[in-house]
Amino acid sequence: MKNDRIQTEKIGFKRMNYYMGLQNQMRKFFCLFRQCLLVSLFLTCLLLPVREALASPYDHFGLSSRAAAMGGAYTALATNYTGNYYNPAALVFSPGASVGLGATFSSYYLYANDEKRKIDPFYGMTISGVLPFKGMFENRTALGMLIFLAEGSKLYDMTSLPQGTEKFIIEEDRPAHIQILANLSVRLAPGLSIGGGLQVNQYLWSKINVAVDSNNLLGTPNAPVPLGDIDIINVYKGYPMYSLYYQPMDKLRFGLTYREDMNFRLKLVSTVNIQGAKDLLGTVSNQIPVELTVDCHILYTPRQATLGVAYQPLSPLTASFDLAWMDWSNFPSPAPNISVYSPVPEVNQAFQNSNPPLVSPRKPGFHDTLVTRVGAEYKLFDWFSLRAGYMFTPSPVPKQTDGTTNYLDSSRHTITFGTGFRFLDPIGISVSPVEVGLHFQYHHFAQRKVTRDFTTKGSMLNTGLDVAFTF
Repeated sequence: MKNDRIQTEKIGFKRMNYYMGLQNQMRKFFCLFRQCLLVSLFLTCLLLPVREALASPYDHFGLSSRAAAMGGAYTALATNYTGNYYNPAALVFSPGASVGLGATFSSYYLYANDEKRKIDPFYGMTISGVLPFKGMFENRTALGMLIFLAEGSKLYDMTSLPQGTEKFIIEEDRPAHIQILANLSVRLAPGLSIGGGLQVNQYLWSKINVAVDSNNLLGTPNAPVPLGDIDIINVYKGYPMYSLYYQPMDKLRFGLTYREDMNFRLKLVSTVNIQGAKDLLGTVSNQIPVELTVDCHILYTPRQATLGVAYQPLSPLTASFDLAWMDWSNFPSPAPNISVYSPVPEVNQAFQNSNPPLVSPRKPGFHDTLVTRVGAEYKLFDWFSLRAGYMFTPSPVPKQTDGTTNYLDSSRHTITFGTGFRFLDPIGISVSPVEVGLHFQYHHFAQRKVTRDFTTKGSMLNTGLDVAFTF
Protein backbone atom coordinates (compact mmCIF):
# COMPACT_ATOMS: atom_id res chain seq x y z
CA MET A 1 0.00 0.00 0.00
CA LYS A 2 2.81 2.35 0.94
CA ASN A 3 4.64 1.65 -2.33
CA ASP A 4 1.41 2.24 -4.28
CA ARG A 5 0.93 5.58 -2.52
CA ILE A 6 4.51 6.62 -3.27
CA GLN A 7 4.07 5.61 -6.93
CA THR A 8 0.83 7.58 -7.12
CA GLU A 9 2.53 10.62 -5.63
CA LYS A 10 5.35 10.37 -8.20
CA ILE A 11 2.83 10.26 -11.03
CA GLY A 12 1.05 13.25 -9.51
CA PHE A 13 4.29 15.22 -9.31
CA LYS A 14 5.14 14.35 -12.94
CA ARG A 15 1.75 15.58 -14.11
CA MET A 16 2.12 18.72 -12.01
CA ASN A 17 5.58 19.39 -13.44
CA TYR A 18 4.26 18.80 -16.98
CA TYR A 19 1.35 21.23 -16.62
CA MET A 20 3.54 23.81 -14.87
CA GLY A 21 6.10 23.53 -17.67
CA LEU A 22 3.40 23.83 -20.33
CA GLN A 23 1.87 26.81 -18.56
CA ASN A 24 5.27 28.49 -18.29
CA GLN A 25 5.98 27.81 -21.98
CA MET A 26 2.64 29.30 -23.03
CA ARG A 27 3.16 32.30 -20.73
CA LYS A 28 6.53 33.06 -22.33
CA PHE A 29 5.12 32.62 -25.82
CA PHE A 30 2.12 34.91 -25.37
CA CYS A 31 4.21 37.46 -23.46
CA LEU A 32 6.62 37.77 -26.40
CA PHE A 33 3.73 37.66 -28.89
CA ARG A 34 1.97 40.46 -27.01
CA GLN A 35 5.13 42.58 -26.98
CA CYS A 36 5.55 42.14 -30.74
CA LEU A 37 1.88 43.01 -31.26
CA LEU A 38 2.15 46.21 -29.20
CA VAL A 39 5.32 47.27 -31.04
CA SER A 40 3.67 46.57 -34.40
CA LEU A 41 0.50 48.46 -33.49
CA PHE A 42 2.55 51.42 -32.29
CA LEU A 43 4.63 51.54 -35.47
CA THR A 44 1.53 51.14 -37.63
CA CYS A 45 -0.26 54.03 -35.95
CA LEU A 46 2.88 56.20 -35.93
CA LEU A 47 4.24 55.65 -39.43
CA LEU A 48 1.48 54.56 -41.76
CA PRO A 49 -1.02 56.92 -43.36
CA VAL A 50 -4.58 55.94 -44.22
CA ARG A 51 -4.69 54.25 -47.63
CA GLU A 52 -6.49 51.41 -49.33
CA ALA A 53 -4.77 48.01 -49.35
CA LEU A 54 -4.78 44.81 -51.31
CA ALA A 55 -7.29 42.12 -50.38
CA SER A 56 -4.58 39.50 -49.88
CA PRO A 57 -1.04 40.85 -49.74
CA TYR A 58 0.39 37.33 -49.25
CA ASP A 59 -0.78 36.27 -52.72
CA HIS A 60 1.08 39.23 -54.17
CA PHE A 61 4.21 39.44 -52.07
CA GLY A 62 4.42 36.46 -49.71
CA LEU A 63 4.68 36.09 -45.95
CA SER A 64 8.18 36.52 -44.43
CA SER A 65 11.18 37.88 -46.27
CA ARG A 66 12.59 34.40 -46.91
CA ALA A 67 9.41 33.31 -48.69
CA ALA A 68 9.11 36.61 -50.58
CA ALA A 69 12.76 36.40 -51.71
CA MET A 70 12.15 32.84 -52.97
CA GLY A 71 9.27 33.89 -55.22
CA GLY A 72 6.59 32.73 -52.79
CA ALA A 73 7.42 29.07 -53.50
CA TYR A 74 7.07 28.10 -49.86
CA THR A 75 4.23 25.59 -49.43
CA ALA A 76 6.68 22.74 -48.75
CA LEU A 77 9.09 24.81 -46.63
CA ALA A 78 6.83 26.48 -44.06
CA THR A 79 7.96 24.55 -40.98
CA ASN A 80 7.84 27.58 -38.69
CA TYR A 81 5.46 30.50 -38.10
CA THR A 82 5.12 30.99 -41.89
CA GLY A 83 2.99 27.83 -41.93
CA ASN A 84 0.11 29.96 -40.67
CA TYR A 85 -0.38 31.12 -44.25
CA TYR A 86 1.49 28.74 -46.55
CA ASN A 87 0.80 25.37 -44.93
CA PRO A 88 -0.78 25.00 -41.46
CA ALA A 89 0.02 21.26 -41.46
CA ALA A 90 3.76 22.06 -41.36
CA LEU A 91 3.49 23.97 -38.06
CA VAL A 92 3.93 20.78 -36.02
CA PHE A 93 7.45 20.37 -37.47
CA SER A 94 8.59 23.72 -36.09
CA PRO A 95 11.81 23.25 -34.06
CA GLY A 96 10.24 25.19 -31.20
CA ALA A 97 7.91 27.99 -30.24
CA SER A 98 8.67 31.01 -32.39
CA VAL A 99 7.40 34.50 -33.19
CA GLY A 100 8.03 36.51 -36.34
CA LEU A 101 7.50 40.23 -36.90
CA GLY A 102 7.60 41.64 -40.43
CA ALA A 103 6.91 44.79 -42.42
CA THR A 104 6.41 45.33 -46.15
CA PHE A 105 6.09 48.31 -48.49
CA SER A 106 5.02 48.51 -52.14
CA SER A 107 4.82 51.26 -54.72
CA TYR A 108 3.00 51.17 -58.07
CA TYR A 109 3.94 52.48 -61.52
CA LEU A 110 1.00 51.41 -63.68
CA TYR A 111 -0.05 53.09 -66.93
CA ALA A 112 -3.18 53.19 -69.04
CA ASN A 113 -2.52 54.61 -72.52
CA ASP A 114 0.83 55.93 -71.25
CA GLU A 115 -0.90 57.90 -68.49
CA LYS A 116 0.24 56.96 -65.00
CA ARG A 117 -2.52 55.80 -62.67
CA LYS A 118 -2.63 57.19 -59.17
CA ILE A 119 -2.47 54.13 -56.92
CA ASP A 120 -1.59 54.64 -53.29
CA PRO A 121 1.42 52.80 -51.87
CA PHE A 122 0.79 49.71 -49.78
CA TYR A 123 2.04 49.35 -46.22
CA GLY A 124 1.49 46.46 -43.86
CA MET A 125 2.85 44.68 -40.82
CA THR A 126 2.55 41.03 -39.78
CA ILE A 127 2.90 39.24 -36.47
CA SER A 128 2.93 35.45 -36.61
CA GLY A 129 3.67 32.74 -34.07
CA VAL A 130 3.65 28.97 -33.55
CA LEU A 131 3.41 27.06 -30.27
CA PRO A 132 4.19 23.31 -30.35
CA PHE A 133 2.62 21.36 -27.50
CA LYS A 134 4.71 19.63 -24.84
CA GLY A 135 4.29 16.43 -22.83
CA MET A 136 2.04 13.75 -24.27
CA PHE A 137 1.34 15.96 -27.31
CA GLU A 138 4.97 16.83 -28.00
CA ASN A 139 5.85 16.53 -31.71
CA ARG A 140 2.19 15.73 -32.36
CA THR A 141 0.27 19.00 -32.16
CA ALA A 142 0.95 22.70 -32.64
CA LEU A 143 -1.07 25.88 -32.62
CA GLY A 144 -0.43 28.91 -34.77
CA MET A 145 -1.72 32.45 -35.14
CA LEU A 146 -1.09 35.28 -37.58
CA ILE A 147 -2.23 38.90 -37.42
CA PHE A 148 -1.94 41.21 -40.41
CA LEU A 149 -2.28 44.94 -39.75
CA ALA A 150 -3.24 47.04 -42.75
CA GLU A 151 -2.06 50.61 -42.90
CA GLY A 152 -5.41 52.32 -42.34
CA SER A 153 -9.01 51.95 -41.32
CA LYS A 154 -10.76 52.78 -44.59
CA LEU A 155 -13.04 49.98 -45.67
CA TYR A 156 -14.59 50.97 -48.99
CA ASP A 157 -15.41 54.20 -50.76
CA MET A 158 -18.96 54.03 -52.01
CA THR A 159 -18.35 56.95 -54.36
CA SER A 160 -16.68 54.27 -56.49
CA LEU A 161 -16.54 54.66 -60.24
CA PRO A 162 -19.12 52.95 -62.45
CA GLN A 163 -18.15 49.69 -64.14
CA GLY A 164 -17.46 51.44 -67.44
CA THR A 165 -14.70 53.59 -65.97
CA GLU A 166 -11.15 52.33 -66.45
CA LYS A 167 -9.37 50.92 -63.39
CA PHE A 168 -6.72 48.34 -62.53
CA ILE A 169 -9.24 46.00 -61.02
CA ILE A 170 -6.89 43.82 -58.94
CA GLU A 171 -4.57 46.60 -57.74
CA GLU A 172 -7.15 49.30 -57.02
CA ASP A 173 -10.27 49.56 -54.84
CA ARG A 174 -9.09 47.11 -52.21
CA PRO A 175 -10.13 47.39 -48.54
CA ALA A 176 -7.80 48.08 -45.67
CA HIS A 177 -8.53 45.67 -42.86
CA ILE A 178 -7.13 43.41 -40.18
CA GLN A 179 -6.69 39.71 -40.94
CA ILE A 180 -6.40 37.07 -38.22
CA LEU A 181 -5.42 33.47 -39.02
CA ALA A 182 -5.73 30.75 -36.37
CA ASN A 183 -4.48 27.24 -37.15
CA LEU A 184 -4.06 23.74 -35.72
CA SER A 185 -1.50 21.16 -36.93
CA VAL A 186 -1.60 17.44 -36.11
CA ARG A 187 1.11 14.89 -36.87
CA LEU A 188 -0.32 11.59 -38.13
CA ALA A 189 2.90 9.66 -38.70
CA PRO A 190 6.64 10.37 -39.01
CA GLY A 191 6.96 13.00 -41.73
CA LEU A 192 3.19 13.25 -42.30
CA SER A 193 0.79 15.83 -40.88
CA ILE A 194 -2.50 17.58 -41.58
CA GLY A 195 -3.63 21.03 -40.60
CA GLY A 196 -6.34 23.57 -40.96
CA GLY A 197 -7.58 26.84 -39.66
CA LEU A 198 -9.77 29.83 -40.06
CA GLN A 199 -8.99 33.24 -41.49
CA VAL A 200 -11.04 35.94 -39.80
CA ASN A 201 -11.25 39.42 -41.28
CA GLN A 202 -12.23 42.47 -39.30
CA TYR A 203 -13.46 45.55 -41.17
CA LEU A 204 -13.11 48.73 -39.20
CA TRP A 205 -15.02 51.55 -40.86
CA SER A 206 -17.37 52.33 -43.73
CA LYS A 207 -19.16 55.47 -44.81
CA ILE A 208 -21.53 55.74 -47.78
CA ASN A 209 -21.68 59.08 -49.56
CA VAL A 210 -24.09 59.48 -52.48
CA ALA A 211 -24.80 62.75 -54.27
CA VAL A 212 -27.66 63.62 -56.61
CA ASP A 213 -27.00 66.18 -59.33
CA SER A 214 -29.69 68.77 -58.64
CA ASN A 215 -29.60 69.72 -62.33
CA ASN A 216 -31.97 66.78 -62.72
CA LEU A 217 -34.25 68.37 -60.13
CA LEU A 218 -34.27 72.09 -60.89
CA GLY A 219 -32.14 72.59 -63.98
CA THR A 220 -29.44 74.33 -61.91
CA PRO A 221 -25.91 73.25 -62.83
CA ASN A 222 -23.50 71.53 -60.45
CA ALA A 223 -25.46 71.81 -57.22
CA PRO A 224 -25.21 68.37 -55.58
CA VAL A 225 -27.69 67.28 -52.95
CA PRO A 226 -25.90 65.37 -50.15
CA LEU A 227 -27.39 62.32 -48.51
CA GLY A 228 -26.70 61.18 -44.97
CA ASP A 229 -23.75 58.98 -43.99
CA ILE A 230 -23.95 55.34 -42.97
CA ASP A 231 -21.36 53.89 -40.60
CA ILE A 232 -20.38 50.26 -40.12
CA ILE A 233 -18.31 49.14 -37.13
CA ASN A 234 -16.60 45.79 -36.43
CA VAL A 235 -17.89 43.42 -39.08
CA TYR A 236 -16.34 39.91 -38.95
CA LYS A 237 -16.29 36.96 -41.31
CA GLY A 238 -14.23 33.75 -41.34
CA TYR A 239 -12.92 31.53 -44.16
CA PRO A 240 -11.49 28.01 -43.70
CA MET A 241 -8.33 26.51 -45.14
CA TYR A 242 -6.90 22.95 -45.07
CA SER A 243 -3.46 21.55 -45.77
CA LEU A 244 -1.21 18.47 -45.94
CA TYR A 245 2.53 18.16 -45.33
CA TYR A 246 4.69 15.15 -46.20
CA GLN A 247 8.45 14.69 -45.82
CA PRO A 248 9.45 11.19 -47.03
CA MET A 249 13.16 11.97 -46.53
CA ASP A 250 15.31 14.74 -45.10
CA LYS A 251 16.01 16.33 -48.48
CA LEU A 252 12.52 16.08 -50.01
CA ARG A 253 9.26 17.74 -48.90
CA PHE A 254 5.75 18.11 -50.28
CA GLY A 255 2.92 20.44 -49.34
CA LEU A 256 -0.70 20.91 -50.39
CA THR A 257 -2.91 23.80 -49.26
CA TYR A 258 -6.52 24.66 -50.06
CA ARG A 259 -8.18 27.97 -49.20
CA GLU A 260 -11.78 28.99 -49.58
CA ASP A 261 -12.54 32.23 -51.37
CA MET A 262 -12.93 35.39 -49.35
CA ASN A 263 -16.11 36.97 -50.63
CA PHE A 264 -17.56 39.60 -48.36
CA ARG A 265 -20.88 40.97 -49.52
CA LEU A 266 -22.27 44.16 -48.05
CA LYS A 267 -25.96 44.90 -48.33
CA LEU A 268 -27.36 47.96 -46.61
CA VAL A 269 -30.92 49.20 -46.54
CA SER A 270 -31.17 52.57 -44.83
CA THR A 271 -33.43 55.59 -44.75
CA VAL A 272 -31.57 58.85 -45.24
CA ASN A 273 -32.68 62.42 -45.71
CA ILE A 274 -32.07 64.93 -48.46
CA GLN A 275 -31.06 68.18 -46.83
CA GLY A 276 -32.23 71.52 -48.12
CA ALA A 277 -35.40 70.12 -49.68
CA LYS A 278 -37.39 73.23 -48.79
CA ASP A 279 -35.14 75.50 -50.81
CA LEU A 280 -34.79 73.09 -53.73
CA LEU A 281 -38.34 71.82 -54.14
CA GLY A 282 -40.47 74.29 -52.24
CA THR A 283 -41.65 71.58 -49.87
CA VAL A 284 -42.97 72.28 -46.40
CA SER A 285 -40.35 70.08 -44.77
CA ASN A 286 -36.65 70.75 -45.19
CA GLN A 287 -35.94 67.00 -45.35
CA ILE A 288 -37.18 64.27 -47.68
CA PRO A 289 -36.82 60.62 -46.62
CA VAL A 290 -35.11 58.36 -49.16
CA GLU A 291 -34.74 54.60 -48.84
CA LEU A 292 -31.26 53.73 -50.05
CA THR A 293 -30.23 50.15 -50.84
CA VAL A 294 -26.59 49.37 -51.56
CA ASP A 295 -25.55 45.85 -52.55
CA CYS A 296 -21.89 45.23 -53.36
CA HIS A 297 -18.90 42.93 -52.89
CA ILE A 298 -16.25 44.79 -50.92
CA LEU A 299 -13.63 42.03 -50.60
CA TYR A 300 -12.71 39.10 -52.80
CA THR A 301 -9.77 36.77 -53.08
CA PRO A 302 -10.29 33.62 -55.14
CA ARG A 303 -10.58 30.08 -53.91
CA GLN A 304 -7.21 28.45 -54.47
CA ALA A 305 -5.28 25.20 -54.19
CA THR A 306 -1.47 25.14 -54.11
CA LEU A 307 0.88 22.18 -54.57
CA GLY A 308 4.47 22.65 -53.47
CA VAL A 309 7.68 20.63 -53.52
CA ALA A 310 11.10 21.42 -52.05
CA TYR A 311 14.38 19.57 -52.57
CA GLN A 312 17.85 19.97 -51.09
CA PRO A 313 20.33 18.56 -53.64
CA LEU A 314 23.31 19.93 -51.68
CA SER A 315 23.69 20.71 -48.01
CA PRO A 316 23.81 24.51 -48.53
CA LEU A 317 21.29 24.59 -51.43
CA THR A 318 17.49 24.42 -51.22
CA ALA A 319 15.19 24.64 -54.27
CA SER A 320 11.39 24.95 -54.23
CA PHE A 321 8.46 25.00 -56.65
CA ASP A 322 4.78 25.92 -56.23
CA LEU A 323 1.86 25.65 -58.62
CA ALA A 324 -1.34 27.44 -57.56
CA TRP A 325 -4.83 27.24 -59.10
CA MET A 326 -6.82 30.46 -58.65
CA ASP A 327 -10.60 30.34 -59.05
CA TRP A 328 -11.09 33.76 -60.60
CA SER A 329 -14.10 32.65 -62.65
CA ASN A 330 -16.38 33.35 -59.65
CA PHE A 331 -15.14 36.92 -59.25
CA PRO A 332 -18.22 39.13 -58.68
CA SER A 333 -18.60 42.62 -60.00
CA PRO A 334 -16.94 45.17 -57.68
CA ALA A 335 -19.33 47.91 -58.81
CA PRO A 336 -22.07 48.70 -56.29
CA ASN A 337 -25.69 48.06 -57.16
CA ILE A 338 -27.54 51.10 -55.80
CA SER A 339 -31.30 51.63 -55.77
CA VAL A 340 -33.37 54.38 -54.18
CA TYR A 341 -36.98 55.10 -53.40
CA SER A 342 -38.64 58.28 -52.16
CA PRO A 343 -42.27 59.29 -51.73
CA VAL A 344 -41.46 62.47 -53.69
CA PRO A 345 -41.71 61.73 -57.46
CA GLU A 346 -39.18 64.42 -58.37
CA VAL A 347 -36.51 62.71 -56.27
CA ASN A 348 -37.17 59.32 -57.87
CA GLN A 349 -36.97 60.92 -61.29
CA ALA A 350 -33.66 62.57 -60.36
CA PHE A 351 -32.09 59.24 -59.49
CA GLN A 352 -33.49 57.57 -62.61
CA ASN A 353 -32.01 60.31 -64.79
CA SER A 354 -28.71 60.52 -62.89
CA ASN A 355 -25.44 60.52 -64.80
CA PRO A 356 -23.95 57.93 -64.57
CA PRO A 357 -27.20 55.97 -64.35
CA LEU A 358 -27.88 53.58 -61.48
CA VAL A 359 -27.75 50.28 -63.38
CA SER A 360 -27.12 46.74 -62.20
CA PRO A 361 -23.44 45.83 -62.71
CA ARG A 362 -22.51 43.07 -65.12
CA LYS A 363 -20.51 40.03 -64.05
CA PRO A 364 -16.87 40.58 -65.12
CA GLY A 365 -16.40 37.11 -66.69
CA PHE A 366 -12.91 36.45 -65.33
CA HIS A 367 -11.22 33.09 -65.97
CA ASP A 368 -9.21 30.74 -63.73
CA THR A 369 -5.42 30.95 -63.72
CA LEU A 370 -2.39 28.86 -62.80
CA VAL A 371 0.33 30.77 -60.93
CA THR A 372 3.89 29.40 -61.11
CA ARG A 373 6.48 30.09 -58.41
CA VAL A 374 10.08 28.91 -58.15
CA GLY A 375 12.74 29.76 -55.59
CA ALA A 376 16.20 28.86 -54.31
CA GLU A 377 18.36 29.55 -51.27
CA TYR A 378 22.12 29.08 -50.93
CA LYS A 379 23.74 29.21 -47.51
CA LEU A 380 27.17 30.78 -47.99
CA PHE A 381 27.94 30.68 -44.28
CA ASP A 382 26.12 29.43 -41.24
CA TRP A 383 25.08 33.04 -40.55
CA PHE A 384 24.42 34.32 -44.10
CA SER A 385 22.21 33.10 -46.99
CA LEU A 386 21.38 34.32 -50.50
CA ARG A 387 17.88 33.85 -51.94
CA ALA A 388 16.24 34.35 -55.33
CA GLY A 389 13.03 33.42 -57.12
CA TYR A 390 10.59 34.01 -59.95
CA MET A 391 6.78 34.12 -60.17
CA PHE A 392 4.48 34.23 -63.18
CA THR A 393 0.91 35.41 -62.57
CA PRO A 394 -1.40 35.24 -65.62
CA SER A 395 -4.10 37.87 -65.78
CA PRO A 396 -7.64 36.56 -65.13
CA VAL A 397 -9.18 39.62 -66.80
CA PRO A 398 -10.63 38.94 -70.27
CA LYS A 399 -10.45 41.27 -73.23
CA GLN A 400 -13.41 43.67 -73.31
CA THR A 401 -14.58 45.07 -76.60
CA ASP A 402 -18.10 46.49 -76.09
CA GLY A 403 -17.13 49.38 -73.78
CA THR A 404 -19.47 48.31 -70.98
CA THR A 405 -16.55 47.52 -68.68
CA ASN A 406 -12.96 48.76 -68.64
CA TYR A 407 -11.24 46.48 -66.15
CA LEU A 408 -7.49 46.87 -66.64
CA ASP A 409 -4.89 44.21 -65.87
CA SER A 410 -1.87 42.45 -67.36
CA SER A 411 0.01 39.22 -66.79
CA ARG A 412 2.77 39.74 -64.26
CA HIS A 413 6.40 38.56 -64.21
CA THR A 414 8.04 38.87 -60.80
CA ILE A 415 11.75 38.65 -60.05
CA THR A 416 12.73 38.34 -56.39
CA PHE A 417 15.89 38.21 -54.34
CA GLY A 418 17.00 38.70 -50.74
CA THR A 419 19.33 37.78 -47.93
CA GLY A 420 19.11 36.12 -44.55
CA PHE A 421 21.18 36.65 -41.41
CA ARG A 422 21.53 34.63 -38.19
CA PHE A 423 23.14 35.88 -34.98
CA LEU A 424 22.96 35.32 -31.25
CA ASP A 425 20.22 37.21 -29.44
CA PRO A 426 21.87 40.13 -27.61
CA ILE A 427 18.95 40.54 -25.18
CA GLY A 428 18.51 36.86 -24.37
CA ILE A 429 14.88 36.34 -25.52
CA SER A 430 15.63 33.72 -28.16
CA VAL A 431 17.35 30.45 -27.23
CA SER A 432 18.27 29.95 -30.89
CA PRO A 433 19.98 32.51 -33.14
CA VAL A 434 17.79 35.41 -34.18
CA GLU A 435 16.92 35.31 -37.88
CA VAL A 436 16.64 38.52 -39.91
CA GLY A 437 15.51 38.56 -43.54
CA LEU A 438 15.48 41.23 -46.24
CA HIS A 439 13.82 40.99 -49.64
CA PHE A 440 13.14 42.95 -52.81
CA GLN A 441 10.66 42.20 -55.62
CA TYR A 442 10.23 43.68 -59.09
CA HIS A 443 6.82 43.04 -60.68
CA HIS A 444 6.61 43.68 -64.42
CA PHE A 445 3.16 44.09 -65.96
CA ALA A 446 3.33 43.12 -69.62
CA GLN A 447 1.93 45.56 -72.17
CA ARG A 448 -1.59 44.54 -73.15
CA LYS A 449 -4.55 46.03 -74.99
CA VAL A 450 -7.19 44.72 -72.61
CA THR A 451 -10.17 46.86 -73.65
CA ARG A 452 -11.36 48.63 -76.76
CA ASP A 453 -9.85 51.93 -75.66
CA PHE A 454 -7.02 51.14 -73.23
CA THR A 455 -3.56 49.60 -73.35
CA THR A 456 -1.90 48.79 -70.04
CA LYS A 457 1.67 48.32 -68.82
CA GLY A 458 3.76 49.11 -65.77
CA SER A 459 5.62 47.79 -62.78
CA MET A 460 5.40 47.39 -59.03
CA LEU A 461 8.19 47.38 -56.45
CA ASN A 462 8.02 45.63 -53.10
CA THR A 463 10.52 45.45 -50.27
CA GLY A 464 10.40 44.33 -46.68
CA LEU A 465 12.14 42.80 -43.70
CA ASP A 466 11.33 40.51 -40.82
CA VAL A 467 12.86 39.19 -37.63
CA ALA A 468 12.16 35.82 -35.96
CA PHE A 469 12.74 34.62 -32.39
CA THR A 470 12.73 31.00 -31.22
CA PHE A 471 12.49 29.93 -27.59
